[in-house]
Amino acid sequence: YDRTIASIPSEYKESADEIYPGRFLALGQSGKEVRILQSFLVRAAENVLDIPAIEITGVYDNATTQAVRAVQALGSLP
Repeated sequence: YDRTIASIPSEYKESADEIYPGRFLALGQSGKEVRILQSFLVRAAENVLDIPAIEITGVYDNATTQAVRAVQALGSLP
């Protein structure tokens, strides 16, 4: 998990409000916030083999759920 966070480019770290906009995202939702989440998951999957690769679709689908759960597992998050 630490390696994944460290691999996020500084220009993304500076946009913390976009990384966590203060709302939960769930299966079936769509929009800009989902695209942002998916872009971070794509980047994380490039650096950590335990995170499945996904496509940026803007829809919080089953693939997005699996990638989020993988990140949570790596960070020992519920």
